[in-house]
Amino acid sequence: MSPEEALRARRPVLGGAWPRRARHRHLARRADYPELHAMVDEVAGTLGVRRPSRVCFVPIADSGTTPLGPRRTELWIGLPYAMGFDRAELRGVIAFELALLEACRRWPVRALMDLYGSGPIKKDAVRTEIAAAVRALLVQADETACRVSDRRTMATALLRGALLSHSLGWFLGRYAADLPSCGLFAVDFYQGWRWKVYEDDLPARLMPRYRELYAADRPATGS
Repeated sequence: MSPEEALRARRPVLGGAWPRRARHRHLARRADYPELHAMVDEVAGTLGVRRPSRVCFVPIADSGTTPLGPRRTELWIGLPYAMGFDRAELRGVIAFELALLEACRRWPVRALMDLYGSGPIKKDAVRTEIAAAVRALLVQADETACRVSDRRTMATALLRGALLSHSLGWFLGRYAADLPSCGLFAVDFYQGWRWKVYEDDLPARLMPRYRELYAADRPATGS
């Protein structure tokens, strides 16, 4: 997978739903997560866009932004991303979301995204046209994010993000899905999942070429 192919593959727009605001959120206060807020400030300054009004963690493998009012917005980052990405990759994810958020501040763009996320569009021609417009917005946001993180870092972040999401779903289905029916709750769910990913090398077994693709031409970055 080349960086360009990874960028074009960002969030399929012909099927599936646009990520909605996560139901369960944990507010990441600046006093508690100063490094994260400093990263968000740095990325917003580099891109020349407004920073979000608040930052939250969510218990899913995804990221997104949500308008909270006329001028207030929220950036939310999935816990698997926050725990699984290195610093350069996380900066790229934040840059993508803030670039897309800035584009969606214009009401025609916001209306287009809302239309796409409202549900299946029955007419093939309309669905194809809207999908093409949304894909162009995503590619533009990815290209903007490359001002913060290089193309290879963005590509590996996309690859790792997909595998983190897949591994989280696999782990849930394998070890935790049946617990609620027994009146139990997996309090160490994320700890177990992290062990499976980072010690038991689950991503490499889900995708045998993962290590090869992840390591190929990867620049040295700090964590």
